[in-house]
Amino acid sequence: MTVPIMEAKGAFIRAPNTLKTTLDRMFAQSFLARNVTTPLVTISAGEWSLDVHGLKFSWSGDPKTFMGESNYTVGSIELPASMLATAGMSPSLKDLGYEALDFGATGRANMTLPKEHIEIDGDTSLLARKMGAFSMSAKVGGIQPALLEAVQAVQEAPNAIDVNAMMAMLQTVTIGHLRLRYDDASLAERLLAWYEKMENKTRDQIISDIVATSDGGLVALNSPEFAAQFKTALETFLRNPGWIQFELRPATPIAASQITPLVGAPAELVKLLNPSVTAGTAEE
Repeated sequence: MTVPIMEAKGAFIRAPNTLKTTLDRMFAQSFLARNVTTPLVTISAGEWSLDVHGLKFSWSGDPKTFMGESNYTVGSIELPASMLATAGMSPSLKDLGYEALDFGATGRANMTLPKEHIEIDGDTSLLARKMGAFSMSAKVGGIQPALLEAVQAVQEAPNAIDVNAMMAMLQTVTIGHLRLRYDDASLAERLLAWYEKMENKTRDQIISDIVATSDGGLVALNSPEFAAQFKTALETFLRNPGWIQFELRPATPIAASQITPLVGAPAELVKLLNPSVTAGTAEE
């Protein structure tokens, strides 16, 4: 990896005199800056080389705790079709009429520490230019600092993981909301056209097959209302690719400990998580 230039402004290295708390241990010797800009990063692997343009990171928070809001931007990463040809993708980029996969990304995360647990509220978006964009937003709370510390420890020593301890800490994690969304630029339309040709079927037949395939998993949820909503949204998107969105919007933040007992009662789980699936045209 080659980084010709990196500029950091307002940098902090957190070095507490004594490691009194879990947060002290987690962030000890950590580096964070108000603004970091990297115009170009070149990554080489064997005969391949790719450039990452326009990396930007900003942070506004408390250097004593490292809590606060951060934002990032990836300007452009281009992967030529020839680079992906050896990956065995079917259909390939060439099959779909693309010369390269060119994408960028943006994201935001706000980390706070109300009482003893960490809350993270954030969103991220991955844009594949001329293809489409995938975005996600979520609010997660009840995260014990010890859980993040344990995750760091696993990265350093994977064989030292204490599964029971980590599962216990996961029980306090809460979901406030979750949204997954895909906005199509041309990818869905080209995929459908490719399958029409390969399967020798009409567009209506392809769409009917895809919607019918979803029935198996939906029946298992034992929620006819959600199943009908899901199939309507899926068919709407496939007939006129624009955007499709999945959301979880529980009335109040739901802890993992509330979800576990309902694994065998999918209808009750659906009620608890309050999922929805919607779709619309690009103009909407």
